Amino acid sequence: LPILLGESPFKTLPELLWEKTDPNYVKRNHHYQDRGHRLEQNVAEWAAEELGYTPGMLQRADAYFLTDPRLKEGIVCDDTVRHAKPNMAWAACTPDRIIQANSSSPVQVFEVKTSSSRHGWRGQSVPRYIWIQCQWQMFVLRSWFPCDHINVAALVCSDYTLRKVEYDHQFIIDSWAKIGEYRKAIHGYLSTGTVAP
Repeated sequence: LPILLGESPFKTLPELLWEKTDPNYVKRNHHYQDRGHRLEQNVAEWAAEELGYTPGMLQRADAYFLTDPRLKEGIVCDDTVRHAKPNMAWAACTPDRIIQANSSSPVQVFEVKTSSSRHGWRGQSVPRYIWIQCQWQMFVLRSWFPCDHINVAALVCSDYTLRKVEYDHQFIIDSWAKIGEYRKAIHGYLSTGTVAP
């Protein structure tokens, strides 16, 4: 969603369309993605401890989706395990980590980030593209369990930080037209082999 709204610092909408429609597209990880993947577990464990959980309670979200019987019908598998809204398989997400202390406790959702820049991390805020990503994840996950916030655990420069992003349904409503335009472009490509401008 950050890409569709022109808020991603990493990819443009034409690049996303190319990635999703070109059968010869080869995904390349950038150095910042490699850094994030290497540090993700460490940052997630720190955040779990900050919230009073043990690191052993952390689960990768894709593993959690496969083991929770309530969620199995919403699973979409392609190159990764994602979770989708009922009757909207295209509306999917995979947050980084989930903790549920026991079957009656609330699900804690974590998005884990690393950044070599403090831009967007002032006060208790997160960069706009991360905020948008969290909104989409909550929109999808709310079909399956209460999800009114996402914990954003980050290593910013050399400092750990934990932020909470609250759900904003009005933002999803306001973004719905852009989402529809993107789906129309992809559908048009699949039907004709060309992407409309």
